[in-house]
Amino acid sequence: MVGFCLLVPLLVLSVCGSNARRARIEDALQEIFFRLYSGDPEQYADARLYEVRNLVARMEPDKPTVFYLHGYTGSARSRDVLAVVSGYLERGDHNVIAVDWSPIAGKNYPSVVSSAKSVGEAVAGAIDEMVDQGLTSRSIHVVGHSMGAQVAGYAGRRTSFELSRITGLDPAGPFFNFLEAHLQASDASFVDTIHTDAGFYGINRASGAASFYPNGGRRVQPGCPSSYELSSPEGKFRFFILTFSLSLSMALFRRFLQRCAHVRVHDAFLVLCDSLVLFRPLADYCSHHRSWLFYAESLRKEDSFLATNCSSYRSFARGACDDAAKVPMGFATPGNARGVFFLTTKSEPPFGMQMDGAVSTSSRADRNINNADKKEASNSRETGTGAARAVEKNLIGRFIV
Repeated sequence: MVGFCLLVPLLVLSVCGSNARRARIEDALQEIFFRLYSGDPEQYADARLYEVRNLVARMEPDKPTVFYLHGYTGSARSRDVLAVVSGYLERGDHNVIAVDWSPIAGKNYPSVVSSAKSVGEAVAGAIDEMVDQGLTSRSIHVVGHSMGAQVAGYAGRRTSFELSRITGLDPAGPFFNFLEAHLQASDASFVDTIHTDAGFYGINRASGAASFYPNGGRRVQPGCPSSYELSSPEGKFRFFILTFSLSLSMALFRRFLQRCAHVRVHDAFLVLCDSLVLFRPLADYCSHHRSWLFYAESLRKEDSFLATNCSSYRSFARGACDDAAKVPMGFATPGNARGVFFLTTKSEPPFGMQMDGAVSTSSRADRNINNADKKEASNSRETGTGAARAVEKNLIGRFIV
């Protein structure tokens, strides 16, 4: 497969005149819809992009609005969508909309990468139309997982106003690490990201004004199996060769394709590789999915994930940053948070460790010892007080007799 894709530059001329794929994308964009929820995950109203104005009348104008974008191969029925939507609905303080772009997200990975910008532009246009119909623009929050986070970035660049916040949940990495424009801090008034699989399915760079790295931000996240192919040296090597070869192929013919002014840069490559399902065989998504699990939990308990501002995970782990600023990760992240933050989580739900997760293991042990000492001292005082009262009662009884 790698060798086949490396031959792409030699075959560019045979497809320079093809517009069929672009037409398919335009058709698929018409199938995207917004799903507005009304108090329950099973109670909703759907509207395609050209109908979104009809949703505004159903929304509560005094509440902020959150748009959630699923990732590659996802849909409005995906686990991440239901988890995050349920968390918001339990809060009851937001208008909640899931963006279903599955007609495009369900294609092979390179095709989805190439179409992400078009999806983002379409979503931006729909949001603009809703604002024109009365939706309050200053309180719009867009949350996206994986490829959905990259789509959110494209949307933020194309709305007629600046989005108030974009949250990227482990933004997609392959092709976005080097070649493609990726989610960045300038895409909204505030951009925060949660990285749980950086360097594999997640992007390998801090792409928000505030970037959070639970457990170092990489696989294998606590509680995830470590026996998958991608976690082995051979699996990592194969993954590197695959992504490097594809990236090199695209880079080699990028300039060459510019001679074909009527064809987008990636069209030739995608025509040849449309039938290749490049990443589905490498289906270890546990660490990648931790990002939305953490975010969904933060909706229910805002102080679950306290994180520490630090230069590196190594410095955080050895306690060098224990006295640094602490910031909540997830829903409650303040808009003035800036920098890179680290924390530790549990291996199973509830994942959050509150303050214990924001300090090093040694500091956590010291905290536990101090808390135990305080509890023991408190118990001793209570025991002493109880004994004194018993003696006093006995003496009073003798005096009365």
